This record gives sequence, structure tokens and C-alpha cells, in this order.
Amino acid sequence: MGLLNVGQGKGPMIIQLFGRGVRLKGRDFSLKRSSALDGEHPDGVELLETLDIFGMRADYMARFKKDLEREGVDPDGYEELPPLRIRPEESFLEQELLIPRPSEEEFSESRNVLLDVEPDLKVSLDLSVRLEAARMDEDGLATSAIKAGERQRIGVEYLSVLDWHSIYLDLLEFKSSRRLWNLVIPPGMPRRIMEQPEPLYTLVADRRVVEPQDFEGLNDLQEIVQSVLRKYVERFYHLHQQRWDSQHMRAETLTASHPNFADYTVKVQRSKRKLVAEVEALIRRADELYERDVKELPNIHFDRHLYQPLLVERGDAVKSTPAGLKESEERFVSVLRDWCREEPDGSMSSRELFLLRNLSRGKGIGFFNTAGFYPDFVLWVKYEDGSQKVVFVEPHGMRNDDPPPNNDKVDLYLALRDLSDRIVGKNGQDIFLDSYIVSATPYGELSRKWGEGWTRERFARKHVIFEDDLKERLPELLAPRDELEQRISGSCPAPLASGFRTLARISDPRDLYREQLRFAENVLAFLGSVSLALLREEDRERSGIDPRSYWRGGISPGDWKEIVQKCSKVFAGYREVPLARAIRGLKIGTEQKGFGRDVIELIRAKNDFKPPIHNFRLYLRPWAERAGRDGWSLR
Repeated sequence: MGLLNVGQGKGPMIIQLFGRGVRLKGRDFSLKRSSALDGEHPDGVELLETLDIFGMRADYMARFKKDLEREGVDPDGYEELPPLRIRPEESFLEQELLIPRPSEEEFSESRNVLLDVEPDLKVSLDLSVRLEAARMDEDGLATSAIKAGERQRIGVEYLSVLDWHSIYLDLLEFKSSRRLWNLVIPPGMPRRIMEQPEPLYTLVADRRVVEPQDFEGLNDLQEIVQSVLRKYVERFYHLHQQRWDSQHMRAETLTASHPNFADYTVKVQRSKRKLVAEVEALIRRADELYERDVKELPNIHFDRHLYQPLLVERGDAVKSTPAGLKESEERFVSVLRDWCREEPDGSMSSRELFLLRNLSRGKGIGFFNTAGFYPDFVLWVKYEDGSQKVVFVEPHGMRNDDPPPNNDKVDLYLALRDLSDRIVGKNGQDIFLDSYIVSATPYGELSRKWGEGWTRERFARKHVIFEDDLKERLPELLAPRDELEQRISGSCPAPLASGFRTLARISDPRDLYREQLRFAENVLAFLGSVSLALLREEDRERSGIDPRSYWRGGISPGDWKEIVQKCSKVFAGYREVPLARAIRGLKIGTEQKGFGRDVIELIRAKNDFKPPIHNFRLYLRPWAERAGRDGWSLR
């Protein structure tokens, strides 16, 4: 942009001209320059994005430059220094560390996803009115919070008068904005989702919100429905993407050629000539950066990181690509470094620990490509038996995060469990994948936001830990997989293993207790079904079991116990059948100790809880339908 005899007096015209000159569309209409975007960029694109201004007899230019300096903007820009080469720790890479590798095929290009009702998928929307108050008393500042609102369900009579065509078009626009290209939304599906007998949403609001009395209230209700459906669509898509990822990801050995091993490009503000010279000299001799913390080019030296140096962000004077660690990320590395140096209880004597900074889109390991979740760190724990735990750690603020199960980032650890089991089953590699969020948002603030009952222990069970107790929680993060979970995932049939993992998704203690009872009943039902399948045809009458009578009355945990007990008596003659001998060895009829006592306790707990539907049909229905046709025709 050239200015001739322009700007000799103050006025808005120059600023207007500059504003027109710097506008650009950016990649994917992001309105951002390449320096603010992750990934690879074409050569020379920064030059094309730069506005050069030349002034002749334009005195305002000097004043404009001073205004920029006063606002903290360096008008001279940045000077790019020679590349800063990273130094990989070759001895660490020889440990054959495993890392998940996504498929080269894109989920969005591989298959279409048809939006449908997913009974286990629920979303929440909290529109409750919150009031926080602070007052001074003799103990100092005291705060209190009041929340007004309760769970609501939108009645069918109100849903029927909404503009569903407009709602459908809103979802199509949302789908496009989220780049969910392979998602297909049938026109009638949004209404079907909202009218399910068992709601697929949790809405906390005032009753007047869901029972509008005028057109303005009806418009507000429609916006609420649109918000619920947007959340449902996004979670539905991510759920299917997780399933696809778990089927197509594989584990490979990490090498220095992985994109996470990237050299730094360092830039320093031109106006700071002394700092430019110091940083350039430091890069040229470099050894200091590889061995210790350095002030001129801020870094944090951690000897268990897979390469050196690990740069840290410190204001605008020095910038780097890839960007340096943010404050929350640096604090995590610092705590981990201190913990390793102290080696509490000699805990590092039986395992080795390795850390790698995970870069963002285009280089690092990511999940949910449409949401772009790239955890900041990959942490390996290698045990004496050669097994590995790979933990993805994300330190960040959670002020705007929803609680699970409406938070895919928090629930990533559940998807990684499924992926771990697939990798072990397919390739035999002894690897366990896990994830944790390290919250920079204080516990008090986040617990108030997420609602009643969110204790530190409950957060930890959902793999959310806080900076102020990170050091104490690190042993949990580094611990091997729970033995019971490992046994169930590795040896139980898929329906039981999947049901057990589902328990980890439940946050509310009341819902968790109900589902734990249901899972225990499922296990008992599965045991009874297997026992029936093992009975020989000639022994069915002798067992005294009439399956049709159980089915007509609604089968209960006590009925399943009776079935197993009766089958066990017959199994006394099945010495050549190991499974029959094992079931008999459970001694389910012994009510004073062992498995039999546990079953009695389950039946009592189930009876005390009184669930709305007191039977279990998952395993019995296919068999019972056959039994209803021709009696004992079990094949």
C-alpha cells in the first residue's frame, strides 16, 4: 500500500485504509493468518499475508508507529533466526515404545453415518439460574452459591407445535459448520429423537421454560430444542468416529522420524537487538539448551523427555514454531520432573518413565478429527514385564467444559480402553492406553460448575485431577491397569466386558449403583444361560427346569440362581466337561460363604432397590422364543 501526501493530519482515514489492506479470508474461511494456524503451510504464504505500507510526505506514519509501540505491538516485526535442531534421546527410542497410529484413511471419506436414536447416548443442557454472593465475616471472605432449576422434560404437546422444518435446516447448517460431511440427517429424525419415551437429554431449567404461555416463550423453547439436538448430533458423530478409530488404529514403534520430533523455528522482535544476538549465539552453541534451563530462550529441561530442548512461552519477545509450552503445560512437566527426582517410595525402581510433547493437528496424535483434540503430552510407563502404559495427558483450563458424559475429552480414557483391547487381541502387543485431564481451573470453581457431589475423589475416578494435588495423584496416573478390569476385558465375553466398561461412564452415584446391580444380574443371567446350554438333552427333564414358567412370570436374579443350582447338581456327572465342572465348583447353593453368599447379597440388594423392570431378557429372549415353540429345543 502506497501513501502519497496522505495522513499529514490526524484522522480516521489512515486506519480505515490499513483495515482494508489487512483483511484476508484465511484457510477454510478462518480469517486467520497461517502463523495462527497449525499444520504445514505453502512456502511464501507469510509474505503474501504481509501488508507493506510505503509513505511519501505522509507524516502520520511516524505517529502511527508510535501508537503501535505504545500498545505493545512491535512495528519492526520479528527476525527469524537459524533453525534450532532438537536432539532426540536415542537410548529412549531403543526401548521400543508403542504409540497408536491412526488409519491413513479419513473417517469422513470412509463411510456415511446415518443419524439415529442411540439409547445409551444422552446429552445435558443446564439453563438453571445461578446466583453467587460474597461477604466479609470474622473468618475472611465467605462465598455462597444458589442454583434455581430442576430436571424438566418437554411435553409432546409442546414439541408438536414447534417449527420442525426450521429445526431441521438449523441442524444441516450446524453439520456444515462442524464439517461433519459424511453425516446423513433424515428429515424426521430430530423430532423422533426428542420424543423418545426414555428421554435422550437432561434439561435443567425452570418449569416455565418447557411450558411456554406465549409465542415468545415458544420461540425460546425452539432454541432450547435446537441446542439439545446440536449437542446430540455432535456426540452421536463422535461416538461413531470413536468406534471407527478403534477398529482402524494400530500400534507401532515410535521412531525419531515421527512428526512429533520437529525442529524449532525461533523469531525474536527486531527492536530487541541485544536479545536477538543472545538468542542467536545460544542457538549456535546449543549445548546449554540440551543440558539445563536457560533464561534467554526459555525452556524446561526434563531428562525423561524424548528430545531436548523443550521450549516454553514467555511473552511476545520470543516466538517459536512449534509454539513453546503454555503455563499449565510447563507446570505439569515441572511437577513430574520433581516427582521423578524424589522417587517417592522407590516407585521408579520397577518401571521406567518417558515423556513426549504431542504437537497439534498435522503432526501430533489426535482424536475426534472434527473436534481436533490433540492432548499435549504422551507419557509412557514401561514395567518390568515389558508391558507398557501409554497415557495421553492434557493440562488445560476447564472453566467452559461440561461434565461427563457430555465431555468427549474427559471420556477419552473410556474409548482408549476399547482400543487397547482391540490392539492386544489383534496384534498381541501388551499395551494399555489411558488419558487424564490436569485441570488448571481450581477444584472449588469446577465443582460448583459441575454440580453437587463432585468431590476430588469423584473427579479422579473420571480421570480429572487438579494442579494443586497433581503430585499426590501421580501414582494413580502411573499405576498399571486395574487387575479386575484387565481380567474382565481379557477373558469375559464381549457383552459382559462392554457392560463393565460402561460403568465407568456413569457419574451420578445413584445411577452408578443401579447399573452396578444390573451388571451383576447380567453376569448371573449369563452364567444361567451357559448352564442351560451345557445340559444334555437327556438330562433336561431330570434337572427339573421348566424354562417357560420362568419366562411367563418374569425372570429374577433368584430364578437365575435356582437355574444354576439345579444345573450344578446334574453337572456332577459331567467330569469330562471342564466348564460344567467349573460352574459346579462355584457352589452357588452355599449361602454362608464364597460365591453363593455373594449371590444372596446381590438378590437382597436388588430386591431392596426395586428397579422398575424386574427381569432380564438380553440372554434369555432368543433361547426362550425357541423354547416356547418346541420346549427344550436348545442348540
